[in-house]
Amino acid sequence: GMNGKATDLSKWGNETGIMTTIKNGAKGLAFPMGEMPAGLADDATAKKIAAYVMAEVSTVKKSADATVVAEGKVAFAASCASCHGEDGKGMSGMSPD
Repeated sequence: GMNGKATDLSKWGNETGIMTTIKNGAKGLAFPMGEMPAGLADDATAKKIAAYVMAEVSTVKKSADATVVAEGKVAFAASCASCHGEDGKGMSGMSPD
């Protein structure tokens, strides 16, 4: 995370946690770009994005559902990359990786 924020990966660093964040948003971290709003993707799309993030962006490099990783990459580009960057590394300190 940035500046000691978003470092509790026991809550976020798995596919279920990513899906929950996509559905419910992220609040209280005070990133310059603001809070992540809820409802950025439906359940099926959130699952695909989570699979992509775990398999390609995270250091884990595997997903519980490898069959949807390619679709998740497309969904990430459409729904997430504008704030988190195409590579998922955040936007120059403006949003978290």
